[in-house]
Amino acid sequence: MTGLLSWLACGLVAGLAGQLLPGPKSRTVPLIAGLAGALVGGLVATLLGMGGYAEADPRGMVLAFLTGALAVILTQLARLMRAGR
Repeated sequence: MTGLLSWLACGLVAGLAGQLLPGPKSRTVPLIAGLAGALVGGLVATLLGMGGYAEADPRGMVLAFLTGALAVILTQLARLMRAGR
Protein backbone atom coordinates (compact mmCIF):
# COMPACT_ATOMS: atom_id res chain seq x y z
CA MET A 1 0.00 0.00 0.00
CA THR A 2 2.93 2.35 0.54
CA GLY A 3 3.81 2.16 -3.15
CA LEU A 4 0.35 3.38 -4.15
CA LEU A 5 0.47 6.16 -1.57
CA SER A 6 3.90 7.26 -2.75
CA TRP A 7 2.64 7.41 -6.35
CA LEU A 8 -0.29 9.56 -5.25
CA ALA A 9 2.05 11.84 -3.30
CA CYS A 10 4.25 12.25 -6.39
CA GLY A 11 1.17 13.07 -8.48
CA LEU A 12 0.03 15.60 -5.91
CA VAL A 13 3.42 17.33 -5.99
CA ALA A 14 3.36 17.38 -9.81
CA GLY A 15 -0.18 18.79 -9.78
CA LEU A 16 0.74 21.49 -7.30
CA ALA A 17 3.78 22.40 -9.40
CA GLY A 18 1.37 22.82 -12.31
CA GLN A 19 0.03 25.90 -10.57
CA LEU A 20 3.28 27.64 -11.54
CA LEU A 21 2.74 27.15 -15.28
CA PRO A 22 1.42 30.07 -17.33
CA GLY A 23 -2.05 30.06 -18.81
CA PRO A 24 -5.62 29.62 -17.61
CA LYS A 25 -5.64 28.94 -13.88
CA SER A 26 -7.54 26.09 -12.34
CA ARG A 27 -6.81 24.27 -9.13
CA THR A 28 -8.46 20.96 -9.88
CA VAL A 29 -7.36 20.23 -13.45
CA PRO A 30 -3.59 20.07 -12.76
CA LEU A 31 -4.17 18.07 -9.58
CA ILE A 32 -6.33 15.50 -11.36
CA ALA A 33 -3.89 15.31 -14.29
CA GLY A 34 -0.94 14.88 -11.92
CA LEU A 35 -2.65 12.17 -9.91
CA ALA A 36 -3.83 10.29 -13.01
CA GLY A 37 -0.42 10.53 -14.66
CA ALA A 38 1.33 9.34 -11.52
CA LEU A 39 -0.97 6.34 -11.25
CA VAL A 40 -0.24 5.40 -14.85
CA GLY A 41 3.48 5.84 -14.23
CA GLY A 42 3.27 3.73 -11.09
CA LEU A 43 1.47 0.96 -12.95
CA VAL A 44 4.08 1.04 -15.71
CA ALA A 45 6.81 0.91 -13.07
CA THR A 46 5.13 -2.15 -11.56
CA LEU A 47 5.03 -3.86 -14.96
CA LEU A 48 8.73 -3.07 -15.44
CA GLY A 49 9.59 -4.58 -12.04
CA MET A 50 10.29 -1.30 -10.26
CA GLY A 51 8.39 -1.87 -7.04
CA GLY A 52 4.69 -2.44 -6.72
CA TYR A 53 1.54 -1.49 -4.87
CA ALA A 54 2.83 -2.68 -1.52
CA GLU A 55 6.40 -1.37 -1.62
CA ALA A 56 7.75 2.10 -2.30
CA ASP A 57 10.63 1.89 -4.77
CA PRO A 58 12.49 5.13 -5.60
CA ARG A 59 12.61 4.22 -9.29
CA GLY A 60 8.85 3.78 -9.36
CA MET A 61 8.36 7.06 -7.54
CA VAL A 62 10.55 8.91 -10.04
CA LEU A 63 8.65 7.40 -12.95
CA ALA A 64 5.34 8.26 -11.27
CA PHE A 65 6.45 11.86 -10.75
CA LEU A 66 7.72 12.24 -14.31
CA THR A 67 4.53 10.87 -15.86
CA GLY A 68 2.45 13.03 -13.52
CA ALA A 69 4.42 16.11 -14.53
CA LEU A 70 4.12 15.19 -18.20
CA ALA A 71 0.35 14.84 -17.83
CA VAL A 72 0.14 18.26 -16.18
CA ILE A 73 2.25 19.88 -18.91
CA LEU A 74 0.24 18.27 -21.71
CA THR A 75 -3.02 19.30 -20.09
CA GLN A 76 -1.82 22.87 -19.71
CA LEU A 77 -0.61 22.96 -23.33
CA ALA A 78 -4.00 21.74 -24.52
CA ARG A 79 -5.74 24.42 -22.45
CA LEU A 80 -3.43 27.12 -23.82
CA MET A 81 -4.06 26.05 -27.41
CA ARG A 82 -7.81 25.97 -26.82
CA ALA A 83 -7.72 29.46 -25.24
CA GLY A 84 -5.64 30.82 -28.12
CA ARG A 85 -8.29 30.13 -30.74
